[in-house]
Amino acid sequence: MRISSRRLITALAALCLGIGATLGMPVVIGVPAEVSDEHKTQNLPPEVRSTSVEERAVRREEAMRRYFGVPLQRWRVKPTVFMPALPALFDQAQLDRLLVGTSDGEGSYSGIGYLEHSPGEGVLRLISPVADAPKALKLGSVRIDPDFRTRRVDLRNLFGTD
Repeated sequence: MRISSRRLITALAALCLGIGATLGMPVVIGVPAEVSDEHKTQNLPPEVRSTSVEERAVRREEAMRRYFGVPLQRWRVKPTVFMPALPALFDQAQLDRLLVGTSDGEGSYSGIGYLEHSPGEGVLRLISPVADAPKALKLGSVRIDPDFRTRRVDLRNLFGTD
């Protein structure tokens, strides 16, 4: 049975509104513009306000600074732990400061970290506040600068694929 994106999103939005109303929770539903022109907002407290792109960027930087401000763990990373797998002969220096999800290798994620390439040693390290060493790393599409600003990264361009 195939269901259109519009019908699926509409059904999920109705379900979320119903569950939220039943539990007395505030609910905000946004439907992607390419599917619908609708945007439904319900039960928002009066103190909730829109924020600008700049405000969201500052909040994101502050949150990253707090998250990576706690005692950090450093682990040496082998090229075989990445999901998706790295292409053969991939230059690991391109992964420097890329955010990654830390996984137990069975589908559960314990946090995030970022990769640090050491050119002198030719090694890649994971920097993360997560206490336990991960079994796998899920490559993210965000690079974090030393001042905790973030930049989007297209992994297809990074790996040279379409």
